[in-house]
Amino acid sequence: MKIIIYSVNIGGYDMFKTPKNYDPNVRYILFTDNKYFKSDIWEVNHIDFIDNNFDFRLKARYLKTNPHKVLPKHDISIWIDHCFDYKFSNVESMINEIGFKDKNIMLYQHDERNCIYKEGTKVSKLCLELPEVVDTQMLKYRNEGYPENFGLFQSGFMFRKNNKIVNDFNDIWWNEIKNHSGRDQLSQVYSSWKVGLPINTIKGFGDVYSNKFLFTKVKHNKRWSKES
Repeated sequence: MKIIIYSVNIGGYDMFKTPKNYDPNVRYILFTDNKYFKSDIWEVNHIDFIDNNFDFRLKARYLKTNPHKVLPKHDISIWIDHCFDYKFSNVESMINEIGFKDKNIMLYQHDERNCIYKEGTKVSKLCLELPEVVDTQMLKYRNEGYPENFGLFQSGFMFRKNNKIVNDFNDIWWNEIKNHSGRDQLSQVYSSWKVGLPINTIKGFGDVYSNKFLFTKVKHNKRWSKES
């Protein structure tokens, strides 16, 4: 298996971190707009190839949702938000432990909600997105028959196969983010529903904020505004 761990740090959103623990058999790729950052572990890739009309948030989401387009040839990609550091040093063992080998996509479930409509309400209430953007997006999904309480996941730690159904999911997910809200959790399960791809849950190892594989999330340097 060719496995790639990848992450993004754009616009000074997070502190740069080199993993405390790493697996020398796996490629670690970091996308950034900082041309001065260097690492002995990360393969640093600059983001000059991304449309400059995209703001920081959209550039990061493009990279997050399109491993089949932006990564070298691989079998499995593991996306990890750059606010986390890693406890694991044997990636294949971790993949076996969570039971991913016979799955297409795995994430931790959201710790508070299980519905994108409820998530949309919360996003609007916290002013994380323009309410009219969220309302338009949620109305579209209701009109298409997307059900309530169909699941919600934390997208900061994500295992994906590189195959057709997952790539079809990635394409729809990116298209929804580009045309609606940049809050990727609002469109993730909808996109999986559209292509008939079940999202499997990482079970038995805590949640995305406290688990066997990642150190506790480090606070972001800054928060992208809903316009950024």
